[in-house]
Amino acid sequence: MLQAPAPTGSFTSAASEHEDLTTIWLWSEQKGVVSHETALMLHNLSDVLPRKAHLTLPASWAKRRVRVPKGVVLYHEDVPKKERLQLGAIPVTSVHRTLLDCASSHVPLEFIEAALRQAHARGFIDRQEVKLIQARAHTA
Repeated sequence: MLQAPAPTGSFTSAASEHEDLTTIWLWSEQKGVVSHETALMLHNLSDVLPRKAHLTLPASWAKRRVRVPKGVVLYHEDVPKKERLQLGAIPVTSVHRTLLDCASSHVPLEFIEAALRQAHARGFIDRQEVKLIQARAHTA
């Protein structure tokens, strides 16, 4: 899939645009799912710009001793297929799952509120889901 020309006149693909995430996903033996703030950014929700890549690995990986690549934050939890989307080759948590993950972690409330407004306005989540995620964000 081609995108608009880069300033130099060359084209970039979605895969090359997220090459760093593809590399991290391959490191996870293709078991990881891009999640949390990184997924929020990929869904274009809020203005969050994560400094590190966030990846959720299967719960069974929690007992593994692995060398985590620099700049990667790992979470261990099973992500069902219905809570995943594909962005090119990269699996990403769904909008609903991403918002729940962010609400349950250390993401600042102003980013979560902005993401909720944008997700609702774009039809990704309904009013009931907004209330559920807000409740989780305020108790985290």
